[in-house]
Amino acid sequence: MKKSVLFFVLLLACLGAFCKSKKKTEEKSEKPASPVWMTDEGRLSVFPSSQYLSAFAFGGNPEAAKNKAAETLSEFIKSQVTSSVNYTVSNDDYSVFQDSTVETDNLMFCTEYTNPFYSEYHGMYCVVGYIDRTKAFNYVKPKLESAARNFPSAYERSLLIEDNFEKISSINRARKCLAEFYEVYDFARAVNPQKCAVYEKVDVLSKQSDETLAELKPKVVINVQVKGDFDGRVKTALSGLFSQTGFTVSESEKEGCYRCAVNVDFGSAVKTSNTVELYPSYSLEITKSGNGESVNGENGGKRTVFSVSRKLNKAAGFDAATAERRAKLAVENDIKNIQI
Repeated sequence: MKKSVLFFVLLLACLGAFCKSKKKTEEKSEKPASPVWMTDEGRLSVFPSSQYLSAFAFGGNPEAAKNKAAETLSEFIKSQVTSSVNYTVSNDDYSVFQDSTVETDNLMFCTEYTNPFYSEYHGMYCVVGYIDRTKAFNYVKPKLESAARNFPSAYERSLLIEDNFEKISSINRARKCLAEFYEVYDFARAVNPQKCAVYEKVDVLSKQSDETLAELKPKVVINVQVKGDFDGRVKTALSGLFSQTGFTVSESEKEGCYRCAVNVDFGSAVKTSNTVELYPSYSLEITKSGNGESVNGENGGKRTVFSVSRKLNKAAGFDAATAERRAKLAVENDIKNIQI
């Protein structure tokens, strides 16, 4: 009997030890293996540099890790503006400490991330941010194409214009498409320098147009005359606009200079039960003074090189003075934003 009891106790002990061993084995087998991309060699095998830009990063949480990866990619892309293109972004020592203040907004496109992995060894989340070169380039290509299709021809036509003010206005209109071009140009150069090479002409012409404008603007002298501007605010706003643009503002109307004539009208006050309303408007015309001879049927040899006429939204106040003050401010602000 004693032998049977002893045998039973030993059997239970062995069974318990076996269960514990099995549980530990299962726990070990359930522990996730580190992703291949945790090493530099593994990352480049998953995201070969010929096809991707990629960056490995740590963070205290998944989102922080993604932000660090994005910052590293952004920093790399910015570095390509002034250096030859390097197809790898390495982090050989995998330092946990990463301090970056690089702004990434409006710089990168088509950025993707691996699923964040929590590394017990580092005590942080790890992730790889990557950009598919072909996918990203095709995404920004329409903006490059638009500028390449429109700017060179428009700029060349502008150079044929004789009048300096009209030439400047024409160049500025041609340059409008460059805003979207430069939103993506440096990014495109980094992700696919070979395909982006065909758009270098746009960049070169853009710089040439800057130089042309810098040469032309000081030659444009403008005399400003305003009617209906009782406190001089409109004239001050216009003079400031012209000066900031690069033109020369003159107090006297000299031969060969341009005359900017402005007429401001606040209309008749409309009284309601609670407010006084004004409906401001203005017209602006810039003419080139001539030599007194008739040009295209215009007396005095003057011709219009720029004009604009606008009716603004109503300006209301509890009294006439408040309505007038708001109307003047509306005209002033609108004039400051005229695109020449």
